[in-house]
Amino acid sequence: MINNSNTNIINASDLKFHHMMINNRENLEVTGIKKIESINEKIFVLESIMGYLTLEGENLEVINLNIEKGELSLRGTINSISYNNDTTKVPKAVPKKNENFLSKLFK
Repeated sequence: MINNSNTNIINASDLKFHHMMINNRENLEVTGIKKIESINEKIFVLESIMGYLTLEGENLEVINLNIEKGELSLRGTINSISYNNDTTKVPKAVPKKNENFLSKLFK
């Protein structure tokens, strides 16, 4: 399992396309990845040419990473995929363990 933070993959100007293919919510292939912000078995936070991409699931693991092409393949149970267009702020990867409903409400 890769557990990197702030791993630059490729020069953003070299990436022209962003493509994602999901097979049975278990395998995902994505292109156009500029940077890996954080990875663990439940959440992947990636910077793509279309904004930040957050993948949530269970038992997520990297199958293939092509740094030169900005391609990533993973497997596991995929529960959620979301984009964030705000490139000035990296999305939260994992909530704090002792964070409860009230602490989230009063932030």
